[in-house]
Amino acid sequence: MEHFHQQYELIRGSREVVFDYCERLIPQHFVEEINQQGASLRHLQVHIANVYIHWLANFSMKKNTPYFDVESIKDITSVRQVFTKVDKLVAEFLRQFPEGDTCISGVLPGRDKMEFGALTVFTHVVTHEFHHKGQMMTMLRHLGYPPPDADVIRF
Repeated sequence: MEHFHQQYELIRGSREVVFDYCERLIPQHFVEEINQQGASLRHLQVHIANVYIHWLANFSMKKNTPYFDVESIKDITSVRQVFTKVDKLVAEFLRQFPEGDTCISGVLPGRDKMEFGALTVFTHVVTHEFHHKGQMMTMLRHLGYPPPDADVIRF
């Protein structure tokens, strides 16, 4: 899954653009709940990290990794620390599942046994992050900020 290591580096670069931009916001805007979204920029970042934990650590690698508490994450510096842990988790996942077609099975609360390939799980967490990144761009506009170009290919 060497290509997935490379792909994740592109994702990290895109994420860094968002983090750098959030460092320049009025600090209150980072934690302010946006009515139409029902969340804050901080909330979405922590949610993204928790989904990585859920699918990679707890579902795929059968760990019992605790989730991050949004209220304990006060600023973008703390979010960066959260994603340092996520980066290590992704590296561990890619080491444990070097083949994308490796079958991963598990049970989610209220569901029957589920099975997915490692490629599917990896793709799920990555596309989930980009989905919420799009929401964050809308939130920035709502707060009066022109959003940064945080695509993987930036101009």
